[in-house]
Amino acid sequence: MLYYLSGFKTSFFGFNIFSYITFRSGAAAITAMFISLALGPWMLQRLVAWGLVHKPKVWGPEQHAKKSGV
Repeated sequence: MLYYLSGFKTSFFGFNIFSYITFRSGAAAITAMFISLALGPWMLQRLVAWGLVHKPKVWGPEQHAKKSGV
């Protein structure tokens, strides 16, 4: 949608940046990062509530027993 704002590049200074694929891909990556940071804790709580947790192997090191339920 921001690509269509590049039509304003002749009228307004600064809107030319929306026509660059590198800017749009960088903006998409940053947006995805913020969405995952915002929704990540909620999604982890949902997965634990649904019982989709990882159980460590029995034969592994003792320190891995602390990770049970993650």
